[in-house]
Amino acid sequence: MSTIEIRQATMADRDAIVRVFRDSFIPITQDCFPGIDISPFTIEAFTPLWEELMSDPNNGIFVAVDDAHIVGVVALAPTRNPRVLELEKLFIDPSHQGRKIGPALVEQAINYAQEMGCSSLVLSTWEASKPSQKLYESMGFVRTGERSQSQYNGIPAENQTTLRYMLALQPARDPTPPPVHRFY
Repeated sequence: MSTIEIRQATMADRDAIVRVFRDSFIPITQDCFPGIDISPFTIEAFTPLWEELMSDPNNGIFVAVDDAHIVGVVALAPTRNPRVLELEKLFIDPSHQGRKIGPALVEQAINYAQEMGCSSLVLSTWEASKPSQKLYESMGFVRTGERSQSQYNGIPAENQTTLRYMLALQPARDPTPPPVHRFY
């Protein structure tokens, strides 16, 4: 088994990120919304979303790379509260699921939020997405609410509930020791 590298995404990664997003978004969406028409979920349809996310310097986007191939992505974005980041997207290529890439990308998101001085990291996930809930809860996220919706990102979501999660963060430690104060 090869080693997975986690690194910051570049615009050159866009097409590979869009492919991973599409390939993992479709089965998740089909699980959460049985019978949904997936024909609109094309590379062309998802490319503008990722161009917008990647061109915003306030977003943190990281990829998991296996043998020079992008196999996972996590995207973080600021909220109205400057001390809170939102984990907006987390997607793993279906052929690489079960290899602990999701936890590694979430750990990267946590580290990034701490480095940015954030006090918490928040996210939303569909109630029907049990694997996502299990992952987030295993990493210390606490469910803070839920919301029923009739649409989610333009997808009809009749009787679908979105769960909200939060993780309180410790500030990143400064690697330099504090100054020594001597009193005489």
